[in-house]
Amino acid sequence: MDAKALAKPPAVFKYGEIIFGLLALSLFRAGYESFYSQLPFGRASPLVEELNKNLVIHGTLVGLFLSTLIFPFALLFGHKTGSMELIHGGVSALFYLASGALLFKDFTQGNAESKIKFHKMMIASGAFCIILALVFIADVVFVALKWRRASD
Repeated sequence: MDAKALAKPPAVFKYGEIIFGLLALSLFRAGYESFYSQLPFGRASPLVEELNKNLVIHGTLVGLFLSTLIFPFALLFGHKTGSMELIHGGVSALFYLASGALLFKDFTQGNAESKIKFHKMMIASGAFCIILALVFIADVVFVALKWRRASD
């Protein structure tokens, strides 16, 4: 095991991705549950929820968060950064950017003074998704430059 690898830049990027991912996921889930628990039947119909959009956001926040957790452990056991991180980072940046944009679009329209707690939590989750996309983009650029230098 290489414990020193956990203090190198690739690991630091992963820590940031995990922290922002956890924040975005927590805010989304807390806001989502607080809003839908107030409905008479506990949940809205799939038409009201816009099921496809919510599934993309849930999939991004949960799936990519869980897949990112693997990388610090891989670095600990001697994995070298390369093409897998480039692909994962690029796809993650794309999906987090799309999720953040969807959340912003849906919850920033209308009168800002009348926003309920649910809307504020969704906007905050969207902001963290966009910040996380930027961290993933920086990670991809860093890995690409490092990989390019290593191949020269």
